[in-house]
Amino acid sequence: MSEVAPDGSPVEAYRLLPHLGEIDLIADWLPQGAAVLVLGCGGGRLTAALLERGHPVTAVEESEAMLGAAAERAPGATFIRARIEDLDVVPRFEVVLAASHLLNERALRPGLLRTARRHVAPGGRLLAEVY
Repeated sequence: MSEVAPDGSPVEAYRLLPHLGEIDLIADWLPQGAAVLVLGCGGGRLTAALLERGHPVTAVEESEAMLGAAAERAPGATFIRARIEDLDVVPRFEVVLAASHLLNERALRPGLLRTARRHVAPGGRLLAEVY
């Protein structure tokens, strides 16, 4: 049986999931070379796409297996294993990307948004994907 992250996500599926152009959709809101914090990086597809565009990336994920998949896909990023709600790192980031499916779970949203807000530098941007 394939490994499953604490939130129920199948690690192998996330490992294989391709970048589908999401970063292209937000490119106008990403200052050139801006340091980006990715909350809930999963298998690293968005992290890798950000690195390819020249952004230094710090990626957060609770699942050790997901972090391993992300590190394989985006070896130039900095990875932190943590629950998003518990994260507290310095320095702050020019851009915080909250594209995790967890943001779509209403009960989790307030905690995730508090974490995002805590990590945005003054004048920075929070980019959130909500369905």
